[in-house]
Amino acid sequence: MSKHKHLTMEDRQRIMQKLNAECSFRKIAKDLGKSPTTISQEVKQNRTVQCSGAYGWPYNPCRHRRNCQERLLCGKLYCRKTNCAYCQQGCSPRCPSFELEDCPKLEKPPYVCNGCQTRNKCTLVATA
Repeated sequence: MSKHKHLTMEDRQRIMQKLNAECSFRKIAKDLGKSPTTISQEVKQNRTVQCSGAYGWPYNPCRHRRNCQERLLCGKLYCRKTNCAYCQQGCSPRCPSFELEDCPKLEKPPYVCNGCQTRNKCTLVATA
């Protein structure tokens, strides 16, 4: 293991590539000659959060988004969406039954969405 405390930008890019390839912290650490703890801390400290939603779906962190029946929370009388869960306006701040749902996968390694099998369908917070 290297005694150097700092990771270079090249190391960080390599970590991102390895996370995209679904490599473990242990494998990444071995490849870089660093401690798995160093890799874990680096990922946790430098991950970025995006509230973008999935392709074709708005960001919606509500626990009830899959079977929500709320309509017209945006105030538009003739909203084209079938219900508020699909609206770009965002039902979350207006909905009386809103409950925040955090992705449980972000609480355990690798702490990011890189390599996640459901990433393309997820409407929760995305991290990289």
